[in-house]
Amino acid sequence: IHAIQVVSEIVRTSKSAFRSYELNLVLKDGVRMNVIDHANQKAIRKDAELLSRFLTIPVWDITQDR
Repeated sequence: IHAIQVVSEIVRTSKSAFRSYELNLVLKDGVRMNVIDHANQKAIRKDAELLSRFLTIPVWDITQDR
């Protein structure tokens, strides 16, 4: 595992739209593996930092609303 990536996206349904956040593991070959998606930005950033410290790898937070 090379890094942890946090990205955001707009999820649209037939009745609404909301921002969702993804936490991905980025492998050394560039492949991304999704770990979790949810709408709580603060919680996903906390999860990313916890994993980052445990694995001693960087967090790439590329959300638009930092």
